[in-house]
Amino acid sequence: MNPNAKITDEQFEAYLKQIRELAEGPFKEIQKEVEVTNTFPEEFYELAKKNDLYRFYLPSEYGGWDLDELEILRVQEEFSRGPGGMRMHLHHAADMNWRILDDYGTDEVKAELMDKFQDKTVYCNFAITEQTGGTGAFVHTTAIKNA
Repeated sequence: MNPNAKITDEQFEAYLKQIRELAEGPFKEIQKEVEVTNTFPEEFYELAKKNDLYRFYLPSEYGGWDLDELEILRVQEEFSRGPGGMRMHLHHAADMNWRILDDYGTDEVKAELMDKFQDKTVYCNFAITEQTGGTGAFVHTTAIKNA
């Protein structure tokens, strides 16, 4: 366990089990409704908040746990056992959602908003329209078909 983490090894292992049970249980049940309505019900967001899925990745200065990259990937592995759309939402919420503001926001805006990511009071999205980026912010390659 990361020595700077705000939870103990035992708490972290229990958290991983909790998230696996959530992904393989309630999230899979909620998916049945999503397939009919094409909308995540409020129950999904409430379960994500209750189970700290908007908090685990944040630095402690914003209410997070200071987990290291391996620990973060272990959490993501557990919620990835659930439905794909929910996995993508949680992956975005865990990283890209807050990181852009943290990297580029002014100190005043960060002071006002950063701690609100931990319970989804604040949620961000972005779009990429650059010719070289498309929908992948880190993709800058060209595919060439070999004859």
